[in-house]
Amino acid sequence: METNNLITVVVPVHNRADIVLRTLDSIYNQTYRPIDLIIVDNASTDSTLEKITEWSKSRQKGDFNVEILQCEEAGAACARNFGLEHVRTPWVMFFDSDDEMRPEHIAKVTREVNEHPDCQLIYFDATVMDTDGWSHAMSINDTNMMRAHLFHCILSTQRMAIRTELAKSVGGWNKACAIWDDMELGVRLLLSTDKVRKLHGDPMVVIHPSGDESLTGDNYQTRAGKFEKTLDIIDEHFTQPQFHLEQMWVESRRMILAAMYAREGKKTLATALRKQILDRHAWSDAMKLRAVYTTQRLLGHGGSATAEYFFKKPKAKAK
Repeated sequence: METNNLITVVVPVHNRADIVLRTLDSIYNQTYRPIDLIIVDNASTDSTLEKITEWSKSRQKGDFNVEILQCEEAGAACARNFGLEHVRTPWVMFFDSDDEMRPEHIAKVTREVNEHPDCQLIYFDATVMDTDGWSHAMSINDTNMMRAHLFHCILSTQRMAIRTELAKSVGGWNKACAIWDDMELGVRLLLSTDKVRKLHGDPMVVIHPSGDESLTGDNYQTRAGKFEKTLDIIDEHFTQPQFHLEQMWVESRRMILAAMYAREGKKTLATALRKQILDRHAWSDAMKLRAVYTTQRLLGHGGSATAEYFFKKPKAKAK
């Protein structure tokens, strides 16, 4: 798709015939033009491909370019990378097929791009809406972006815009990560650039967690092992001694995961993971990690705040 436009939205989709048009309509209804949209059908077996093809016929126009691709290799990461290969604009946004954009979203992102031409990565807040219509904002204020990302995934799939050259230079999405692949990509992005800006204001993205089929779910036991593998991959980015804090943040994420297994009644999973973590640490760090686990296990939250309290850079001594 040849283009002189500024931004492309890439949407992977697999068997979402019933809900994908809500997402696509929210992109089409953006006040900003022009937009390039790449929809990647990831080997759907329902009527998804037929529906998105029919949808595109009535929306394709000069200032709204739609390209439909078919990726036979399974997995959202594979589909996103396939879409990324076809991006020809300077900026790219990835979006899940069950979420929505507010009408002003891309206009605000592109305004930020134009006002800060040296920027390489923009992130923004989102609203999570459950199936009963209740919503809450996902907004994190932390001066350390890596810490904020490891604990709160501030660079989740639908919450960032990336300079295309940067996205390609870091290798795109890691298909070895069956889950939390946006967390792993975000780590590589933050290690590659400090030209990052936050887009302030009301959240312009609406995330719709819808149970196990959602790309943004919170059921841990059914995906045990996948979380651990992604955290192991993230660990590989922090092998140098100067990354001790980052290593402890990843360990804290493992402890939080173990605590969530325990809260879901999977005590064997929880105990095994907890022991594995504690066995490789000296007494001082082990006690702090135990506190992270206990807080999360008892309250269902607070583990990240506990870790942030214990594992931080010491204050410089007064001269």
